[in-house]
Amino acid sequence: MLVYLMRMIRLANEKDIDAIMAIVKDAKASMKENHIDQWQGDYPQKEIFLEDISNGNCYVVEEDSIIGVMCMFLRESELDNEDNYDYIEEGDWLNHDSYVVVHRSAILSKYKGKGYMQQMFEYAKEYALKHGINNLRVDTHKDNLPMRKAIKKYGFVECGVVYMYDQTKRLAFMKVIS
Repeated sequence: MLVYLMRMIRLANEKDIDAIMAIVKDAKASMKENHIDQWQGDYPQKEIFLEDISNGNCYVVEEDSIIGVMCMFLRESELDNEDNYDYIEEGDWLNHDSYVVVHRSAILSKYKGKGYMQQMFEYAKEYALKHGINNLRVDTHKDNLPMRKAIKKYGFVECGVVYMYDQTKRLAFMKVIS
């Protein structure tokens, strides 16, 4: 658990699922309003977050209540790699070493623009370094300009295009950390 200026990031538990799904609902509405074709179907479902919680991969951001969510995964070997990151086009990864990948991250709309995503990336960085890993990866929809802005602000480098399981394109980013 890390605390940043009265903001706490902690491992999620099953009691947090309703708050997590409220954040997802808010994010879907915001993306729809901004004509971003991401998270507009059934994804991400409650069951995915429950699995992430069960596996110790889901984290929440709290102020007085839960205002953000992110899922992080250690990818320490080629056997443990993200399948949808195996093929990248229009570029290449900065390196092919172990990494921590951030997925399913969102902040409630009324808290956007206040530095929470940067703190979530910082948490992912500290988590990676604690595990002896010097790389972060993340992906997002090409039209998700707020997320792209947050990703680039944290110093990620755009590496190319990857495809999700449903064959939708995502811009892929990576940051080498120390």
